[in-house]
Amino acid sequence: MTEIKQGNLASLLLNLRDQILKQADYYAISLDIDAIDPKDAPAVGVPETGGIRGIKLCTALKQFNNDALLLGVEIAEFSPDFDQNAKTLHLISELVIALYGSSKQHTI
Repeated sequence: MTEIKQGNLASLLLNLRDQILKQADYYAISLDIDAIDPKDAPAVGVPETGGIRGIKLCTALKQFNNDALLLGVEIAEFSPDFDQNAKTLHLISELVIALYGSSKQHTI
């Protein structure tokens, strides 16, 4: 988390992707929702105060939008019973749009 908070999340993710593609033809992304700050994603079993902000993650993921080498995305740890006003559900949809949606601007 220290590296994520101090660095540029988009650059860190791109660097990870490039490292993976040195040994693989494709890659996938697994997003653990409880790593996101509960201000943005309260619907988790183990909230991480001070976690990654939702808007920062969406912005960082947009660089992979419709990347032909991206096989898929897994979104884990969503606990709908803990959601508040569908805040987490909305964030999840924005994360998917960041990766697979149109270039149309969306806001969290």
